[in-house]
Amino acid sequence: MNLTKANIKNKLKEFFTNQTILVCIILTLIYFLSGYYKWLEIGLPIIAFICFLTFSIQNGFCIFLYLHCFTLSNIGYDSCFVATIICYAIALFIKYIIGLKKQKFKIQKSLLIALSVFLAVSFALSFLHKLYYGGFIYLTYIPICYLIFAMRKEFDICQGINYMAVGLFVSCALAAFSLILPAYQYAVIYDSNRFMGFINHPNYLYMRALFILSYYMYRYLAKQLSHLKFILIYFLSAIIVLATLSKTGIVLLVVMSLLFIILYLKQDFKHNIKVVGIFALLFLILSLIGLKFIVAVFKRFASNDGNIINSLLTGRDDIWLDYLKAIVKNPFVFLFGHGLVAEEVFIVAQQTTRASHNLYIFLMYRFGLIGLMAIGYIIYLFIKATNKTNPKFIASLPLIWFLLESLCDNTFKCYNFSYLILSCMILFLETKEKELPKDSLTALKIEQKKE
Repeated sequence: MNLTKANIKNKLKEFFTNQTILVCIILTLIYFLSGYYKWLEIGLPIIAFICFLTFSIQNGFCIFLYLHCFTLSNIGYDSCFVATIICYAIALFIKYIIGLKKQKFKIQKSLLIALSVFLAVSFALSFLHKLYYGGFIYLTYIPICYLIFAMRKEFDICQGINYMAVGLFVSCALAAFSLILPAYQYAVIYDSNRFMGFINHPNYLYMRALFILSYYMYRYLAKQLSHLKFILIYFLSAIIVLATLSKTGIVLLVVMSLLFIILYLKQDFKHNIKVVGIFALLFLILSLIGLKFIVAVFKRFASNDGNIINSLLTGRDDIWLDYLKAIVKNPFVFLFGHGLVAEEVFIVAQQTTRASHNLYIFLMYRFGLIGLMAIGYIIYLFIKATNKTNPKFIASLPLIWFLLESLCDNTFKCYNFSYLILSCMILFLETKEKELPKDSLTALKIEQKKE
């Protein structure tokens, strides 16, 4: 496309007249300035809720994913985004009720039963323990999971994750800039100089970067993304992962990159081997640029008194053993767990309570074998629903990342459960894009009128 003055002018006009983009800019400014004026944070959920109600489902979805990368700040910690999540769930539920009259959104009865049983058991067991407010996050995301599944035709996942990616890169850039600002209240450096942006923990930051990268790997393999855009997204994501100094993040970045290269070469080895060579050269350049971070990560690998396993797992092996002991405490706990908001296990080796750092152990501890099977069944129903679309294996890359990540982190915690919802939505994307015209939202309206 020729970059004439007329084209640039039209693009700028289109950009600055887009309501969703303008709202994201306003919310970004409010969030950033709240680093000086804490009271400004209250504006985020209020403005977001008004937009969720008045904008289309898709535009509200984009704003929600954009804000997903401005979470867990040290000022309000979780409360600001928790309020936004609750606002989103309420707005989505209102639109769902209205939509029932017009379009009659349908959902599988088996999924409804599984979610209902899961919620009922969780609520009942939670009364046996002290309720902490993080539990509301889980209880909010479950109905969101239900609603998004029921209304999935209303969502353009591609546009949504584009907003999420922009949100991540903008928030990281602002967080890096805030390091040189005097008296700025947000903490963006974690223990041992680990960069964490506005997320309040480097692990949650690299998770966002790797999920976004896994999605664009799929888009690139499906030939829906140019070489330049993919390389740019890959290196921005890789830099973020390196800056967090996360051992798990580095390992998963390498694993996902190798899987991507194998799938890419499998498509057309003779033609793609040249591109892989260029990609490897750029990766080497990135490694040299980020050598300081790579060395720091390797130092963390060897920091646990010579115990290789303990060093590789950052002490998680001790945590997992203590959690497993609590799971097999008695047959009732093994089957039903300790409840949704049960207190964390006291780790003998570290003389403190610690999170499980493993999704599967977390589910077993709080929900027992029955709860774990219920979650597994819900994931199965999501995947089963893709039988009509028959997506290619490459569409499952975000889900593969999620399942691998869940081995070493509790991806059900701190809003990261949304990655499972988004990964399952991506499985519906491929056939949808093939069958519908480029303007998917217009096509959906045409399809609805025909029905």
